[in-house]
Amino acid sequence: MRWFIADTHFNHRNVITYDGRPFRDVQHMEQEIVSRWNSNIRPDDTVYHLGDFAFGPVELQTSLLSKLNGNKILIRGNHDGSQARCEKAGWKFVCDGLLINLSGLAILLIHDPSGCDKDRLLVHGHTHKPSDRNNRICVSCNVHNYIPVSEKQIIKQLNRRDI
Repeated sequence: MRWFIADTHFNHRNVITYDGRPFRDVQHMEQEIVSRWNSNIRPDDTVYHLGDFAFGPVELQTSLLSKLNGNKILIRGNHDGSQARCEKAGWKFVCDGLLINLSGLAILLIHDPSGCDKDRLLVHGHTHKPSDRNNRICVSCNVHNYIPVSEKQIIKQLNRRDI
């Protein structure tokens, strides 16, 4: 199974206020997101993280990645650092955008949707809010109760929209 999530912002205290996240502090946020992730993701699943994974040293990212189930692919966001840094943290694959096929549809996975063709089918992060366009689905974790979104859910959402 393939899953999608973005904007976990581990170790980022200010995002709790910014997003109105229901966590006491960054430790509570980490525990909850890791728990929710692992309750849904099996070790052989693939998870596409669409950017802004964590703040802090690469060792923190390595530690966090080791706690999360699945084969983890990073689509870099504006807070993720260099590709070399991300690879050092232990991501299975790191890139700035990726075109995948979901149920016969070509979907671009990207962090920030702002510079993309307005007609392109996108799964993205960065905005921290549901998309107002039919051809875009935001998978920022705060939009989906801090749980990765399954490819079945993405396809279902796209099928309900006039694309």
